[in-house]
Amino acid sequence: DEETRRKLASLGYVGSFSGKMVSDKEALHDPKDKIEIFNMLGAAKELTLRGRAKEAVLIAEQILQDDPEIIDAYSTLGNIYFAGQDYDEALSHFLRVFELKPNNAFNLINIANCYLSLGKIDEAEKIIEDSLEFLIPDSLIYYYLGRIKKLNGDYDLAMFLLFKCIEMNSFSASGYSELGTVY
Repeated sequence: DEETRRKLASLGYVGSFSGKMVSDKEALHDPKDKIEIFNMLGAAKELTLRGRAKEAVLIAEQILQDDPEIIDAYSTLGNIYFAGQDYDEALSHFLRVFELKPNNAFNLINIANCYLSLGKIDEAEKIIEDSLEFLIPDSLIYYYLGRIKKLNGDYDLAMFLLFKCIEMNSFSASGYSELGTVY
């Protein structure tokens, strides 16, 4: 459900390792060649969970110094800064992920959450609305957009979007709860 997916994403368990788009003629990296980076990201996430954010930041920054296309390193930094309530810094990393992979729904939600935390409701709304045309339909996106519409006082559209969320995921406790708030 949306709540579990949101929690997993905030912990870094949902993401995209690399943003590089690969053509049919181009081969992907051999995973064995990237295992050290994968392990470093795991260590950074573990340090973050243990409250050792400064050490985690150093690891993620080292990864990006070596390979600036590792999306999960930007996401990890964004999550660390968001948890530390440095929303501007978090936003800069999530926007970099957006540049590399604009169809990442979880990242769009991270961007929207940064904007909402900064009191920039219109920017949160715009980033999601502008992305709807190329995103795979996702109940979580409709949940967040419905939530934003509610914050802007557009209750009819909020209800429509939240019903769309629930239509896509009839077990969406978050969707039902938000719909109750709108009512």
